[in-house]
Amino acid sequence: MRPSLAEVVAKKMERDEARFEAINTVIKLLDRRVELMDEISEASANKFTERIHKLEKQVEQLIASR
Repeated sequence: MRPSLAEVVAKKMERDEARFEAINTVIKLLDRRVELMDEISEASANKFTERIHKLEKQVEQLIASR
């Protein structure tokens, strides 16, 4: 026996809703990935800046000692 049109439409809507939820989940995960990458970049930039400041101090000390 063939399913009614209402049953076919209901099943399609369920599949579409499941796809929509899956797409939203992927988007949320990608957003979080971007946030984490930004945090990593910021942390790396901060470390780089710290290293530069340390090197500047060392150079100043070397100049002062001469």
